[in-house]
Amino acid sequence: MSNLQWHARLALAILNIAEGEQLKNGYVASYIALRSFEEVIDAYSAMEGLHLHDKSTVTAWNDRIEWMQTYRKDLLYDWNLLVKLYSSISMGHDTDNEHSISTMIKIVKRHLNMLEVL
Repeated sequence: MSNLQWHARLALAILNIAEGEQLKNGYVASYIALRSFEEVIDAYSAMEGLHLHDKSTVTAWNDRIEWMQTYRKDLLYDWNLLVKLYSSISMGHDTDNEHSISTMIKIVKRHLNMLEVL
């Protein structure tokens, strides 16, 4: 199994957990959806032979953000939107968690479709 496939399948498995938690616990579902997108980012970077998380988990996010800023502004836009939605939910500022989580899941699914996992 390639690194692309591994990250994409892991993203899908994590997203399935988020969907299961969607109506039970909004905070957990939003966090898991965010974590799923991390694997989506790693899947896209694996397509280019990159392993942005191999050096250090401490610097991995700096590497991911820098890579997205340079090569995948579309992913960076979606990442920033997901972080904004997650932050709003986790801080209790979101009045419609169900809609926000649904939006988060749709974003991740869109990318999984593009990666041909769904």
